[in-house]
Amino acid sequence: MTANALIQRLRENAQTTPTLIALENEHGALTYETLWRTVESLSRTLHELGVRRLALEADNGPAWICADLACLHVGVTLIPIPLFFTASQREHLLNEAAIEAVITQAAEPPTAEATLLDAELGLYAIATGASARTDEAIEDIIKVTYTSGSTAQPKGARLNAAALETVMLSLAQAVEINEPIGHLCTLPLATLLENIAGVYVALYKGGRVIAPALGSLGLNGSSGLDLKQWAQTLQRWNPQTLILTPELLKAMLFLIAGGQLRLNRLQCVAVGGAKVSPVMLAQAAQLGVPVYEGYGLSECASVVSLNRPSASRPGSVGKPLSHISLSFADDGEIIVEGPVYSGYLGEPQKSAEPVHTGDIGRLDEDGYLYLEGRKKNLIVTAFGRNLSPEWVESELLSAPCIAQAALFGDGEPFNVAVVTPAKPDIGHDLLMQAVEQINQRLPDYAQVRNIIISDAPFSAQNGQLTANGRVRRCAIAARHKDRLNDLFQSSQPFTRSMP
Repeated sequence: MTANALIQRLRENAQTTPTLIALENEHGALTYETLWRTVESLSRTLHELGVRRLALEADNGPAWICADLACLHVGVTLIPIPLFFTASQREHLLNEAAIEAVITQAAEPPTAEATLLDAELGLYAIATGASARTDEAIEDIIKVTYTSGSTAQPKGARLNAAALETVMLSLAQAVEINEPIGHLCTLPLATLLENIAGVYVALYKGGRVIAPALGSLGLNGSSGLDLKQWAQTLQRWNPQTLILTPELLKAMLFLIAGGQLRLNRLQCVAVGGAKVSPVMLAQAAQLGVPVYEGYGLSECASVVSLNRPSASRPGSVGKPLSHISLSFADDGEIIVEGPVYSGYLGEPQKSAEPVHTGDIGRLDEDGYLYLEGRKKNLIVTAFGRNLSPEWVESELLSAPCIAQAALFGDGEPFNVAVVTPAKPDIGHDLLMQAVEQINQRLPDYAQVRNIIISDAPFSAQNGQLTANGRVRRCAIAARHKDRLNDLFQSSQPFTRSMP
């Protein structure tokens, strides 16, 4: 069994505050004493299985957290499977990571060969028949976190236990709340940010983690939200801390401003995953909602910098955490040093090399970090999902009726494509039929909600193509600025409005 600050703290909490609630959702609660017994039991079972690499595929809830903690305790490499992955992305993960078994949650055995791990939690292990590869050093890798898929094949970042622990301890210090935290998980637990900054920090500080199923939060996939259900869940649990994407924050502020939600215990709402508009931050301040914007990457074991109650500067993403050292390349790219990832699966293992983030930024005279743009074209949606526009554009160009395409959606809840028809007489309806067919093979965060038909083909002559034929996104966006703004502002991102 591994010596880990979080595991040691759980053991202590089970002895000093055994009846305090540790985990809770709509189906019940686990005290710290029960949580520790469960983690110990699961750890022994996993040790007896003799596996080295496990995947975890389950909805948010205490069962997910218990399985994660057991793997941390026993030293098994865990690879969470994001539930929004497509079948092909999931298959890629299982193959690339050489997963030996998948932990899942079910009311009944999912297969005849499934191994029961915990009857009360309904946790089972399903063997894949694969053997852990011996060509990669994984002994010190405790978790592999896959991105939301900036390309068709997402990458898995290797993280060791020391990196996760260091980030957790820095965040526990940065969260300036001394009494036990009541934290509501609103992001998928497979998201490293929620996993560490939410669950680990709250448990380390002796708090209560509320982890309802994603459906009960009103989340539909990774880009849809039932506003009424969202309001009911927030009001029911009335948490002290939340971690939100900008789109979830937008929905919460809408409800509070309309008098449909009252959260009188909120002390910290950390926001990350995508850009937060100054207008939204100003609205939060006006409503008295304690919003603190931060910045992080999976390759840096989640959080890099964070505003906090004693040190907050709106417009910035806060000061770097205590374990982080920042530098900047000549072009302004942010370079992060500290306990970081050990490279991607399938690539040579790295040893604490600085992370070149691909983000352009600067530090002000007081040490606050400001983001000024992206070095490359990666889109980060308002729900915090990453995607490469080239990936989706290549799918669009596979349709015979589409000659050119440029995708937009950075900081927005959905994507819009500017397209050039293959023939002048091809209209909007036919183009949308093709787009809808393409959407069926894309994950929801990469799908195209609407299109704009370009009034002229992209060309080097009109400044919308480079000399070698690559799209000039800024020029295309400027050409269609008004129409893009209209579509993003007029479309309702929520699947159901309040009565």
